[in-house]
Amino acid sequence: MTGTDDQAELGLRIMLGEFEDTFDVTVNTSASGVLLSAKHDRNNMASSLRIEVGGRVLVFSGDTGWQPELGRLTEGADLFITECTGVDEEYWGHLSVDDIIAHRHELLAKRVVLSHLSDASRRVATAKAASMNVEVADDGLVIEIP
Repeated sequence: MTGTDDQAELGLRIMLGEFEDTFDVTVNTSASGVLLSAKHDRNNMASSLRIEVGGRVLVFSGDTGWQPELGRLTEGADLFITECTGVDEEYWGHLSVDDIIAHRHELLAKRVVLSHLSDASRRVATAKAASMNVEVADDGLVIEIP
């Protein structure tokens, strides 16, 4: 891989299926990460990604619905960005405000930011953000991890 002096190879540990199959992919060694596939609609694959760079940890999860593995994945993370499409548990392939309330204590990141919200979930999440100890993302939001 070619690049400038500030670019390096990243080693990613990818865990698929029920988190039993793993393999490494080298992309850039200045960081490491874990990619977890999650249960989802059988015609689609949803993933969660943990990236560790320079002592900082970012976790992203999209369209997974509640998965107990999210707690393990967010442990010690500086930031967890997750979708929160619904208000209640109306569709198992998406997280809801009710899911976040029920499982917030299991999400062990310092900050939790909700994204990919419907109009209804945005209204409810915004109203309950402080009590849920979450932030609600808007389009164009830029987050720095100190």
